[in-house]
Amino acid sequence: MEQSLQLDVGNWVKATTKKGAFLHGYITKINDTAGTVDVQVLQSDHKVMVGQTITLLKGVVKNLAMSNFNESEIRSLIDLALTTRDKDWFMELTKKLEGELKKAKGKSSNPIGIRSINSIRR
Repeated sequence: MEQSLQLDVGNWVKATTKKGAFLHGYITKINDTAGTVDVQVLQSDHKVMVGQTITLLKGVVKNLAMSNFNESEIRSLIDLALTTRDKDWFMELTKKLEGELKKAKGKSSNPIGIRSINSIRR
């Protein structure tokens, strides 16, 4: 779900470039005078953009809510937080992961798919 919050450095965003490329990433720099933001691209349908920092007009960039990420994506973001040594972000993500795991456990008595010893045939 999109959020209409103010754009800030560190925000997770999505955008579509002038050439139609879809991307997800986070804001590394804001230039209010030019009305642009620099985005570190982590996912894109144009693979060459992944890992690049690109400058976009503020109007094409939309904030992403943390609730959009599934368990696997949150785990990947935790790895990124560890790599960048961002303790606050790491703590935020681990709380989010705990919530996702609790939700999954509520949906299933066996959320990680482990079979009981009694169900294993020899």
